[in-house]
Amino acid sequence: MIYIGICDDETIHQIKNRDCCEQFFSGKNIDHSYIFFHSIFDVLSYSSHHISVLLLDIEMNDSINGVQLMHRLQHSRFVGSIIFISSHTNYVYDSFSPKTIGFCPKPIKIERLFPLLESSLRSHCSNHPVSFNSAPEGKIYPGDIIYIYSTGHYINVVTYSSGNHLFVMDIKGAENILQNTNIIRIHKSYMVNMSCIKSVNSSDITLLESIIEIRHLPVGRSYRNQVKALYTEYLLKY
Repeated sequence: MIYIGICDDETIHQIKNRDCCEQFFSGKNIDHSYIFFHSIFDVLSYSSHHISVLLLDIEMNDSINGVQLMHRLQHSRFVGSIIFISSHTNYVYDSFSPKTIGFCPKPIKIERLFPLLESSLRSHCSNHPVSFNSAPEGKIYPGDIIYIYSTGHYINVVTYSSGNHLFVMDIKGAENILQNTNIIRIHKSYMVNMSCIKSVNSSDITLLESIIEIRHLPVGRSYRNQVKALYTEYLLKY
């Protein structure tokens, strides 16, 4: 099941957004459902189904706007991606983020929205939980992972939402599991989520200020060129 969130303080726009999405899903064999939010704080307090894409207005009757909400959601495991739906096109350059798929001005046009929904579905497909073992706690969303480091025959998976997870596995096994995600190998003992990187140099990676456990990760000599190429590609994509 794919869940689409629609956040707008006007019901008429919620209905228009839903109807456009229904046109997109028409003829597609994709189970989907909608979750409606009437305020930004409804989104912040949400903790139920994983929302594949959030259609988000910017200016609402709240003390913070949609762009500020976007920044708060950067490491949320409940919202996969964001499409801004707004008449305030002056915010378009402020709306860029790793979670942002695009900006669609009001009044909404399906030819503008449909490619963004296609992109969000591709993002959704790469952000299903992965399994490091058969136990329930072995399932982790790639977007929730900050970095991974290995110690002997074990890996430590460091996450935002639930701290550290220890699994019996070598880092090559983790690398295989996390193919086609934003998590890349940077060292014989380390992997990192590119959405958590602030900067890359020849010897190490600096993580974002919000990563308080550790700020720097080593880059192995044999991984330098690959890391720089993948991170450059990631920045151009997002």
